[in-house]
Amino acid sequence: MRITKKVIKALAITAILGSIASSAYAAKPFGVGGGWVEGEGYFTNASPNRGITTQEVKLYPDSHEGYSEYSTTDSKLKRAVAKTVWPGQRHYSRAQMEWIWVREDSGRQWGTGTTKAQTNYASIDLISKTYWGTEE
Repeated sequence: MRITKKVIKALAITAILGSIASSAYAAKPFGVGGGWVEGEGYFTNASPNRGITTQEVKLYPDSHEGYSEYSTTDSKLKRAVAKTVWPGQRHYSRAQMEWIWVREDSGRQWGTGTTKAQTNYASIDLISKTYWGTEE
């Protein structure tokens, strides 16, 4: 009997906490993101079918530009650059240089309106990738 009561209490507490957590999650807009990959082009992970209307959150920035910027002093070096314009929306831009794993990373550069991120210069053999998003 004691075990049954404990199990019932545990299930009740789990159900209550689960409903609180799920309603809190539902109230927060989902994070959207996208970016650019050198040699492949632009991408996004935003989906208009997630149940959030465009009145609640604008799904895409006005623009995102990703590119490789070559060094003017050393022809064997380049860096990744990301520029995102999204008026009224807190977002980030991020730039990375990769080959198998991330070799250079700007980190997320947060702001509202316009953000820019760039890596340090690295080998031209690395692949430039840029990202934008809204999720912490």
